[in-house]
Amino acid sequence: MARTRSMSAIAASSNREEFRAVDDAGGKGTDGGKRDRPVLTRQLSRMEAGRQSPPPSGSSKQTNQTYTVLACVLAAVALMAFVFFTLPPLSTVESPGNKFIWHPIKAEHFRKDKDLLLLYRTQHKWRLLLGMSMIYILMQTFCIPGSGTTMNVLAGCLFKDVVPHGEYVVALPYALGCATAGAVLCYLLSLALLRDFVTRNFPSRVASLRQMMMGSDNLFFLVLSMRVSPMIPAWFLNISLPLVPIPLWQFAAATLIGAFPASLLAVETGAALSRLEAGEDLLKPSPKQVFLLFLLALVAAVPALSRRFAKLSDFDASDSLKASR
Repeated sequence: MARTRSMSAIAASSNREEFRAVDDAGGKGTDGGKRDRPVLTRQLSRMEAGRQSPPPSGSSKQTNQTYTVLACVLAAVALMAFVFFTLPPLSTVESPGNKFIWHPIKAEHFRKDKDLLLLYRTQHKWRLLLGMSMIYILMQTFCIPGSGTTMNVLAGCLFKDVVPHGEYVVALPYALGCATAGAVLCYLLSLALLRDFVTRNFPSRVASLRQMMMGSDNLFFLVLSMRVSPMIPAWFLNISLPLVPIPLWQFAAATLIGAFPASLLAVETGAALSRLEAGEDLLKPSPKQVFLLFLLALVAAVPALSRRFAKLSDFDASDSLKASR
């Protein structure tokens, strides 16, 4: 126990010295970085204090956290099952000659399933939206891969004609709200229960991410650029960013804005599926889809360009200062 406390104290001292060195070096950066660093300092101090506080015992603490996480998972599964089984069954819209095909292999099967789902949506519109929202948020909370894209495409297909331009008025706000809510819950779950698990299983990635965040002049744009980048999995950001640390409001805002381009593209794809008729080529890109892809690339480039311009302005300011001397 004494050795553990000593190692924690050494690590805390090292973190503070590293943070102070980065802060001194970053004093030449933008004002946004100066405003962000006190927040990071306070959160890092709280996390260090939490690590230094003596736990009941190492094994019992880990066991309690494991049981808590398992209880959360079981509660989420039970809630999803409750939502699924309380929704009206598909048999309410089926007819003897028109049954839902659970494994469609032909385009005709897909069109029949689409028509049945649209009929089901017409009869149970808001109950379906509420149930889909709860399932979406729970799947995002527990980092189920591909759940966001699947639910966004389904929402665009089902809700495009609920109201005029329903894919933008209903489906897109649904996608953005559920993705952000699920990411925030995952953030809180990781911060409360999964800190040891994440640092133990992803030590190099978390250390690299923390170094990037402490050396950044603008946390919001850095997180936003990581959100829109296809190279960094969203689930990893959800569980690792709480350990950096980053303020929750910046995490939520960057998630909301960063999810917009991909959600818009997925919702528009679902709406195109809903409009699909026999003989149409879904793989042929429409002008709207090309524009959305261009918008996605543009939004992904904005944070990097802003950082580039900020560095250039810093260089210009330093050159002007040297010239004045």
